[in-house]
Amino acid sequence: MQATIDDLETANEEMTSSAEEYQSVNEELQSTNEELQTSKEEMQSINEELQTINAEMMAKNDLLSNLNSDLQNLLDSTQIATIFLDEDLRIKNFTPGMADIFSLRDSDRGRPLTEIVSLLDYDDLQRDVAKVLRELTVMEHELQLQDRGSTFVMRIRPYRSIDRVIGGVVITFVDVTERKNAERARSVSERRFTAIVSQAAVGVTETTATGRFLRTNAAFETMSGRSAQELQRLSRRELIHPDDADAINQCFEQASRDRQPFEAEYRLVRADGKTVWVHDSVSVLDDSDGRAHSFISVTLPIDERKRAEEQTALLLGELDHRVKNVLAIVSSIVAQTLKADLSPEAFTEAIAGRITAITRAHNLLTHHGEAGAGTLRDLIDTELEPYQGQDLRIDGPAIALTPKAGLSLAMAIHELASNAAKYGSLSVPRGQLTVSWAVTEGPDRQLLVNWMEFGGPLVPGPPSRRGFGTTLIERSLSFEFDAKVDRSFASSGVVCTIALPFTAELGELRAIQGGE
Repeated sequence: MQATIDDLETANEEMTSSAEEYQSVNEELQSTNEELQTSKEEMQSINEELQTINAEMMAKNDLLSNLNSDLQNLLDSTQIATIFLDEDLRIKNFTPGMADIFSLRDSDRGRPLTEIVSLLDYDDLQRDVAKVLRELTVMEHELQLQDRGSTFVMRIRPYRSIDRVIGGVVITFVDVTERKNAERARSVSERRFTAIVSQAAVGVTETTATGRFLRTNAAFETMSGRSAQELQRLSRRELIHPDDADAINQCFEQASRDRQPFEAEYRLVRADGKTVWVHDSVSVLDDSDGRAHSFISVTLPIDERKRAEEQTALLLGELDHRVKNVLAIVSSIVAQTLKADLSPEAFTEAIAGRITAITRAHNLLTHHGEAGAGTLRDLIDTELEPYQGQDLRIDGPAIALTPKAGLSLAMAIHELASNAAKYGSLSVPRGQLTVSWAVTEGPDRQLLVNWMEFGGPLVPGPPSRRGFGTTLIERSLSFEFDAKVDRSFASSGVVCTIALPFTAELGELRAIQGGE
């Protein structure tokens, strides 16, 4: 019994010990379970992080793919031929435009560029690439393709990674053929323009919008009396006469606003102070923004034309004045002749003779032009020409008459000659006529014209009435020139002395070749 109890106690102790062991194992299992739960949570967190990283990697891959696509499209679409080489000149990548310069295919990637056939007239590629890699600089050359005439600007620069690591070189080829052709064409055009301008017989200038001289040709330099260097230090306004400057500057300002050419005439002031009339034809040159950049002026000297215009205006004014004077004289002659009790035949003869005298005087005016009515001798010879078979004695100094004096004296000589032909010394074969004149000395100089008839019919005395001829001689000369007329009727013939103040209005003494 005791043994049974002992066995039971032993068994109970063993069971208690087992229970304690199981309790310890359970606690360990519970601790392990907690650790596993913690590990599960950690794994779940790691999985979430991996999912996030994976999403980011996918986004970066998509971005990288897009960048690669963009780069490939850029390389395919760019018109600038570009090639990427490593440090050993092996081909890494290139754009399609390189096929025009090197005979490249996609399979050539990885091959040295020196093994590829090139159309470039260029043998120093390796040397220049080595220099760029050694000095990390940029090198540029202008090259031509063999047998094509195309021109390229080649630029070699180091290939740098994002981390600034040098991984070879990038070579670009920019086609500048059109630009070079345009430059050559512009150069030819400029040389042609310069040759035309320099050889032009008219002045050609280019001025800025503010009026400074940019370019001048030899003709304009001669016209202005200044060298090209002197003109480039001046402005356009400084060469224009002050009276014309404002109007001409307004023309340039208007042209600058409207972009329209214009023409103008003004006085150009030479370096020696003299003025020259010129005609300007001006065109506007615009810049790339459409604003007036400069003006091209073609300048033609018109001094002779201006003088001709002034002379024409003067002649027209003189003609108008003379015609009015002649019409007034004719009107007066007709009116005075009508007052005389003459038969129609006598009236016609008187009018015709007097108008003929005016015509002869005007012929002298036309013949002598600006010199006036010719000389007093010319006038007397003309009026006495119908009587050249008579005994005529004409003598006096050379006196040039004004047109006004010529007409008045012509009428007076005509009246005296007409009366002499009707009643005096010119009416008979043996009659004699002496006409002389002289200029007195002293401050109040006078022109004295003496008309003396001899050998004509006996003169019984002064006429019973004053005719128009006498009235014309006395009143016309007295009114026009403050002259004094003295007529006497001696038995030997008529004597008439005309005294006129010798002023510029009458005429002037001249040393005429051959005398009078």
